[in-house]
Amino acid sequence: MNEKLLEQNTLEEGITLVDLINSLKQNIFLMFLIGILVVILGFIYTWFIVTPMYTSSVDIHIINVNENVTTVNQIKNNVKEIAKYDEIIEAVINDLNLDYDDIEEKIHDLKSRITTSDIGSASAVKISYEDSDPIMATRIVNAIADETAKRVNIPKGQEGSLAFSEEQLIVINRPREDKNQKPSSPNKILNMAISVVLGGIIAVVVVILKDQFSVYFKTKSEVERITKYSVIATIPAKKGVKFGE
Repeated sequence: MNEKLLEQNTLEEGITLVDLINSLKQNIFLMFLIGILVVILGFIYTWFIVTPMYTSSVDIHIINVNENVTTVNQIKNNVKEIAKYDEIIEAVINDLNLDYDDIEEKIHDLKSRITTSDIGSASAVKISYEDSDPIMATRIVNAIADETAKRVNIPKGQEGSLAFSEEQLIVINRPREDKNQKPSSPNKILNMAISVVLGGIIAVVVVILKDQFSVYFKTKSEVERITKYSVIATIPAKKGVKFGE
């Protein structure tokens, strides 16, 4: 039987659970090496390659709202969107004298780092900003909150007003600048756990592919299963000679 036919028959027959278990046992050292390699790569990426990011958050409390729950929720949604308006972000860039080559790209960059969310059922919104510099993360998120509150607090109908009703915004829980702030990402423990799991998966896949594309018979049962003939005799392997030689 030629090698191509053997390979084709092997692929068509597939691999049984017993074959898989035996193959994993026979390649345990290879699997261990692959797993260790993936974990080492994950460690290098997490500790030395990926840029640590820092997140700062501030709360905006909504007051002077006497309308129903629907209106309050609409105001909260408005505030979450207003914080991401281009004109709000551009004002922040100018106020903080942030460097940029293209204002549109800078606005898009800052906007992509802003997240907003409700604070439970309270009439308040949380604004968060992520940056590679913890000091800038704090300054920018405070500036975004201040500019948002400033524009919404302009009475409705006046120039520059972004108010929905008679609401007023108060910025609370301001973050303090801390150069020793702990990074919010990467999550080192999670990354290492993923590396361990990924290493195991890759190791198993490599062993399966190695066996699936092998052109050698490894066991008596494999010969009988693929060739459909009974084995009547076997020749013991010579000591010191690797399989396939």
